[in-house]
Amino acid sequence: RKPTKMAKQKKKAARVAVKKAAELPDGNSSGNPLTIDNHRRPRDFKQEINQLKPASKEHRTTPEQEPLRDRTMSRCQGRWSTVAGQDRYVFFQSNEAHRKRRTKHFVDWRLQPYEEYLDRGWGSSYQKQEHCSIAGALLASSPGDIVVIRPGLYEEDIVISVPVILCSDGSKSDEQPIISGTVIITDAGENCVLENVQFRMKTDVSQPLLSVSSCASVRNCVFESKNDNCLLITAGSTPLVTNCTFSTTGHGTAVRITGRSKPTLENNTFTNVGGPSISVEGFGTKPLIKASELRNGRGTGIVFSKKAAGDLINCSIRNNSCLGVLVESGSIPLIENNVICGNEGGGVRIHGVATRPLLIRNQFDDNGERCVFVADGSRPYLSHNVFRNSPFGVVFARKATGLLEYNKFEAISSYACASRESSRPVVVKNIFMLSGPGCGRGMLCSD
Repeated sequence: RKPTKMAKQKKKAARVAVKKAAELPDGNSSGNPLTIDNHRRPRDFKQEINQLKPASKEHRTTPEQEPLRDRTMSRCQGRWSTVAGQDRYVFFQSNEAHRKRRTKHFVDWRLQPYEEYLDRGWGSSYQKQEHCSIAGALLASSPGDIVVIRPGLYEEDIVISVPVILCSDGSKSDEQPIISGTVIITDAGENCVLENVQFRMKTDVSQPLLSVSSCASVRNCVFESKNDNCLLITAGSTPLVTNCTFSTTGHGTAVRITGRSKPTLENNTFTNVGGPSISVEGFGTKPLIKASELRNGRGTGIVFSKKAAGDLINCSIRNNSCLGVLVESGSIPLIENNVICGNEGGGVRIHGVATRPLLIRNQFDDNGERCVFVADGSRPYLSHNVFRNSPFGVVFARKATGLLEYNKFEAISSYACASRESSRPVVVKNIFMLSGPGCGRGMLCSD
């Protein structure tokens, strides 16, 4: 086959390139490891050539860090040769190598502003920079960096939009830094972590201490607020909140979950909260709350409202001044394997049309006048629960319905189950242990 016109042009250009390479002062005998021997086959050095990438402005290195050579590569009749050119090439740093050399930022309120951005030589794995404010450290940080906050009081508002690790100084684990201001986490991704930090509002500002609208993680933190929420979870976020402590001195809510969010709250403690310890609001909002303790609150333990859902599993709800759990306005949560006792206003209150919670395998003990109160057309399902030491076990009122089966009633002083005001519950296969002093009767039905 005769060579085409384009093939002839390529061969001509290759011959010109080889001729120019031969005219170089060092030729091919400089001894440089990047100089390519024409007698070797292409597969011996193809991997070496593929490592050469065009350098962008972000990845250009200084002459002190890595020497640069002006060179291009061209292919000539199945062999490779070096030709001088105008393009600059450097070795591109991989993402893995970049992660190994991430920066570690240290924040200390005692530093002066002019002391920021000093490289103290942290070591081979990290570059160390010091700052006098958390906001300054976040502005200088990149994704994957670590911001270490030394003990002290930081009165500033913070916005976190970069996936960083914000934590206290590991050398002084007994002293946590205190952030007195509002902290907002937005679009930070799942690699954003807040750990071992105290959030405290000194003034009566009606703003949450921490607002989360991303899938960040909050661990081992302490929240103390006066009037408003300690933690606000919104905008469809899915954060993980573990091993945290919440308390309020006013009438605020400790944790408010709204906006179709689906967070996970695990192993948290809520104590001395003025309002509801946890408030779940809105259709599509479905948190997972497990292994947490809600005690000694001046309000209700947890509230499900406005068609909210969610799972409340293996929690302890004790000694609250109002209700243990309030389910209203068409909410459909799952309440399973919880201990609900010592709540003065009652154990669980369920009301509202289309409110259909599931109460399974819970223990109710000494909860005011009623363990469970069902009203206003709601339709709960109660199964395998234990009700003890209250005047009334379960009360249905105001056209309420529902299914009550496989439950156990012990030491109920008045009526184990009462139905009034045109309510029509289904009560089957329950155990009423009403013998002994102070025990009342089994079932009461009245208009």
